[in-house]
This record gives sequence, C-alpha cells and structure tokens, in this order.
Amino acid sequence: MKQTTYLFITCLLLQVNIFAQAPNISYGTQQTFTVGKTITPLQPINTGGPITYGTVTTFAGSGVQGSTDGNATSASFNYPFGIAIDSQGNMYVADYFYAKIRKVKTGTVTTFAGHSYGSVDGIGTAASFIEPYGLAVDSQNNVYVTDHYNIRKITPSGTVTTFAGNGTKGSLDGIGTAASFSLPYGIVIDTQNNIYVGDSGNGNIRKITPSGTVTTFAGSGIKGSADGTGTSASFNKTGSLAIDKSNNIYVLDNKIRKITPQGVVTTLIINEDKYSLANCRGIVIDASNNIYVSDKYSIQQISPQGVIRPLAGGGKNVFSDGIGTDAGFYDPSFMTLDTSNNLYVADTRNHRIRKIKTVGGYTISPELPTGLYIDSSTGVIRGVPYVASPSTNYTITATNNFGTNTTTVVISINSNLGVEDIVFKNMVIYPNPTTGEVNINNVLVEKVNVYNNVGQLVKTSSNKESTNNTSLQLNNLPTGTYYLHIDAENAHTVKQIIKQ
Repeated sequence: MKQTTYLFITCLLLQVNIFAQAPNISYGTQQTFTVGKTITPLQPINTGGPITYGTVTTFAGSGVQGSTDGNATSASFNYPFGIAIDSQGNMYVADYFYAKIRKVKTGTVTTFAGHSYGSVDGIGTAASFIEPYGLAVDSQNNVYVTDHYNIRKITPSGTVTTFAGNGTKGSLDGIGTAASFSLPYGIVIDTQNNIYVGDSGNGNIRKITPSGTVTTFAGSGIKGSADGTGTSASFNKTGSLAIDKSNNIYVLDNKIRKITPQGVVTTLIINEDKYSLANCRGIVIDASNNIYVSDKYSIQQISPQGVIRPLAGGGKNVFSDGIGTDAGFYDPSFMTLDTSNNLYVADTRNHRIRKIKTVGGYTISPELPTGLYIDSSTGVIRGVPYVASPSTNYTITATNNFGTNTTTVVISINSNLGVEDIVFKNMVIYPNPTTGEVNINNVLVEKVNVYNNVGQLVKTSSNKESTNNTSLQLNNLPTGTYYLHIDAENAHTVKQIIKQ
C-alpha cells in the first residue's frame, strides 16, 4: 500500500513538473519551398511545458442577477453589455437591465452613474439611463454611453450630460441635442477624440466631433452591403464597432466591414469555411491587428491574414473558467483590451465580466514570405508562397505561463523555373493596380484562379477562346492584394495584383 502511494505521488510530481515549465520548441532543418505550391505544414516539436493560450477567469460578477456593489466576484450584474477601460485601469460596465453604469476599481464594484430608467442628467446616481449599451472612453477619461436615442457623457467625477441626440428617433445631423439617432449601439473613439457610433436603426455610422457636431460618416441608410466612400456605401446592420491604432473602424455587419479615416468602406476577406461571422455580437482589435469577435457561446480570434481560430469557449451555454475551449460563455457581447492585451468580455447571460489571457502561443519575426502564415496557438506554419524569397532565419517564440523559448527555422522560396520562363516571357498584365478589369496579353491562357492573401480561392476564370489576350473581371472583389494563378500551355505562374 505504501509503495503504491509512493508511486502515485512520484508520478503526480513528475506530471506537475512537466506542466510547470517553459516550452522547449524546435522545427528541424532548413526548409525550401516553391512559388505557387502548397507547402507541407511545418509542425513544431515541443519537449517542454504545454503552450497555454486563452486562459479564462472570472474578473467580476457572482453570476446572480442583481445590482449589488462590493468585492468584484461577490458583486452582481444583470445583463452587462458595454465595457471599457480608462487610462487609470478603471473598468466601466453598462449594466443594461438596471440601466446603470458600474465601475470596477482595484477589485471593487460600485455604481458610478444611474439609478433607474429615464434620461435625467445629473451627478452619479442622481442621473438616469434608458438603455445603456455601448461604452467608450476618451483621452480625458470621459465615458460615453449609447443610450436609446441619445449619446450620454460622464465625466471622471460622475457628472452625466446628454452629449448628442434630442431623445427622439431620427437621423438628423446637427450640433449636440439638435441631432437625432435611432438606437445607437456600438461606439468607439479615435486618437483625436472623435466619436463614431453604430446607429443601428438608421443603418449607418455617425461621427461626433469633440465639440459635438454630428454628421453621417458612412452608410446610405438603405439596407445593403455595397462598398464605397461615405454615404455611397451600405450596411445590413451596424452593430458593434472596433477601432485600430491607425483609426480604421471595423463594423460587425454579418461580415466585417472596414472604414478608413477618409470614409472608404471595404469588406474584409475572412476565411469562413469553418465559422460564420453572421451571429457575432462583439468586436475588438489589438495592437497587432488581431481581431476578436464574440458569438453565442465563444470568442474567436481572426489573424491579420483573415484566418479564424477559436480562442475560448466550448460552444455550450454553460459557465466555466478554464483554458481555451474548456471554458464556457453564454451570450458574450461587448469586449475590451487592457494595456497588457488581456481581453475582457461582458458575458451577458452569465451576468459576469470574464478575463481572457491572450498573451502566449507562438509568434514569429520577421514576417513570413507572402502567402505563408503561422498559427499562433499551434505554431504550425502553412500556406502557399507567392513570391521567391532568399534563405532567411525566422525566430519563433513560444510562450506559456511559466516562460518563453525561442528557436530558429530557415526558410527559402524558390521561383518556379523551367518551361514557365519560355511560356510567360512576353506576358503583360495591366492595369496593376486595377479598379476592376485585368488584361493578360501575349500568352494563351487556359485558366486563372484568383486567391486572396490568405490563400482562399475567390474566383476562377477559363479562357474559352483561342486568343493571346484575356480579360479578367475583378469588379465584385473587395479592395486588397490578390494572386493570379495562371495556367497556359502546360505551364503555371503566379502574379500579384492590387485591387483598388
């Protein structure tokens, strides 16, 4: 019996020791690939501690519906939605059901503003809200709230005023309370303290200057999905918003739409083969341009290359803390990030605020050759290289809760030489960049496959006429970088083209 117990304890200690250590990774010898050919995925070997990514804990809320202040995990919320963090690290939560704005500071939850339903301005709990949804904080730590038909402002000292909106449904541009909104929802603030609001009832994006001037920034107000500039674009629904470090705005609109500071609206190309964005409710973007979206039961991460992978949540309407897909959410909505890139989620139907550790996984430097990418959770390198690249050392870093480890992998991309040099010697492709039509001249094209920058096939065109001049239409594709895989006379080549 003693010997069995000893063996059990020894095995347990060995297991704990394995898990409680930094990773130790390697990728093997130099890798050489060829332009236009899908690579055999590079799998890391890890002989150290496992890579943990997406550790979920409860930051605030007991899970009991209510509005009790107190210690973070003893306090209660009732359908939390909007969530934002100021420069001092204070968190603000739009507690929808009781129409209050709650504040979480150093582990304590208090009621910052609001006491019951209404639209009364005032100080702290003397003020009232009707339907507080989205929250955003400016550079002066003022909090802005989308509230039914108004945009409310709360100063750091708790003074609540109506910043924009006359309290009635409408779409009037104007100054302050002369303007009108229809169920504003998402809200973000740029580096110049301009406010952008997803005016969901009007189907457009409104802009509010720091002085309170309201204009329609993007969207015609007619339901649709047309890209364009300003009011020539259209949206199906203007829900949650996110903003990046360059002041580009991202809109959840069944897809993800991007709006530049100049008002140019495009649709991001996201690989949705295994996941649909149609039911997502919250969106946020980090400093590395990773996008996070929340859906019914989980949080997904979208890489800058448009690849979606699960970050946390197991697809069940349960509550549980844990790592990655072992955790559970129920109707998570708005999200925000702190300065350490920790992700905070309003877990609405669990009546809690959850915290997800996003630091960890795999990173690589410098960037891989165009067409290749690394999965930040598994470390697997895959894709189709589109351009030749000399032999280059790439440093890969793996991180878990116990430390980091780096290794180097050497990758080179060879051009696809041979008969292609003869067939495509005189080929001309123009215009490049293009706004729609592309001409491929001086070669008898058989077929062209068009891929986006994440290797997703977006268009196929066959040349049914025996002519050395081929016209390809890209009008229906969003702006961005594409790769033409051209087959001609038993030869193959890949050419990059820019769609404007």
